[in-house]
Amino acid sequence: MQSHWQSYFIFSKNERIALVSFLVLMGAFLTAPYWYHLIMPPSKEQRAIRYQLIQFAADSLLPIGSETAIAPETEGENNRNTIILHAFNPNQITEDDWIAMGLPAKTARTIQRYISKGGRFLQPNDLRKIWGMHESDVERLLPYIRLEKPASFYPLTQTSSKSPIEYSSIDMNMADSAAWASLPGIGKALSKRIIHYRQRLGGFRSVEDLRQVYGLADSVYGKLLPYLRLSVAEKGKPNLNILSAQRLSQIGGIDPEIAQAIIVYRQQNGPFQNLNGLRKLVFINDSLLAILSNRVVIE
Repeated sequence: MQSHWQSYFIFSKNERIALVSFLVLMGAFLTAPYWYHLIMPPSKEQRAIRYQLIQFAADSLLPIGSETAIAPETEGENNRNTIILHAFNPNQITEDDWIAMGLPAKTARTIQRYISKGGRFLQPNDLRKIWGMHESDVERLLPYIRLEKPASFYPLTQTSSKSPIEYSSIDMNMADSAAWASLPGIGKALSKRIIHYRQRLGGFRSVEDLRQVYGLADSVYGKLLPYLRLSVAEKGKPNLNILSAQRLSQIGGIDPEIAQAIIVYRQQNGPFQNLNGLRKLVFINDSLLAILSNRVVIE
């Protein structure tokens, strides 16, 4: 019998090595958390989360509603059950006011930190979002919450009605393309077209000349009238009988070839007696004659 029990406590060399290895591994496994915290201490965030979890677990063990009967730690036993409920705005009351309404001091401090960091209660049920706030406290305080309109906390920027754009008047013969483009209804393309037409015309002699610009709608022309000035003095219309072909092309706003043909005809047949004499030229139509009659005279 004795030899039978002794056989359980007699180990071979390999068994002893295996037993010692097992004990070493178990010891290392059991002490690993201790050594881990020494080597890798928890961060501040981890400690804060652990503290909150511990506090939450401790609070959950309290009977429901028991915290409403506990006065602040600094008050005496006679004031434990003194709870003052009244209509309040949660965005405006102090930490002491929360405590007076039955909230634990810790929860009251949490609310005040939330407010101090810019947090706001936009609706009564936002009270449920506070960490550590018990449902019984929420239900008890909800009927007394009075919130102002959200606009009182986050005032919206009221967009004032845009004042009409004020345009500056321009001189039709002095303004560049940028000045023309600044007027209502005139873009970059149309402003360049106006400048090109003015150069061909040799300068605007009347505001009505602008109507001849290709692509300029009558509605846009009407909008432009209050902002147009014409600096050309009343010098009188130039005499067709003394104009050169180049000058006639610029002033009359006609093609250089037509202007050259008119001058050649004048040189061959003598000065024009009147504008109707231009009708002898086959390429002079009524529209071209009307344009020339507004820009030149026969003397």
